[in-house]
Amino acid sequence: MTISALNILKKNAKGDAKIATTSRIYVHVEAVAEGREGSAGAKVPRADAFYSAEWVVGRVLDAAAQTLAIRNVNNRVDKEEDRLRVFWVEGGRLLAFGEKLGSTGANVKSGDTLVLLRGVGAAAEA
Repeated sequence: MTISALNILKKNAKGDAKIATTSRIYVHVEAVAEGREGSAGAKVPRADAFYSAEWVVGRVLDAAAQTLAIRNVNNRVDKEEDRLRVFWVEGGRLLAFGEKLGSTGANVKSGDTLVLLRGVGAAAEA
């Protein structure tokens, strides 16, 4: 990602203002819009956001679902096909709910893309 593209991302990103700027990871978050195949039910299909490097993926998922206006029922369902998961595009894998966003395992970086998917299977918990 170029420096100018990263600066645009930082300028447009929304998130919790209480997160220290030194702890922020700026990412693109995406989900398939409502009514399309593979739908996560997003009313807003794409947004720029920032999250704390110290947040676990479950918390990032909650914040991203709210940003994209996606129905998140993970804490109320048992069936995997109803659950939302976070797919890290650059890492090529699903992130485990307990994994920290900026940990050495995930190591999500500013400029990366996270995609919310519904019913794609459980990630190996970290």
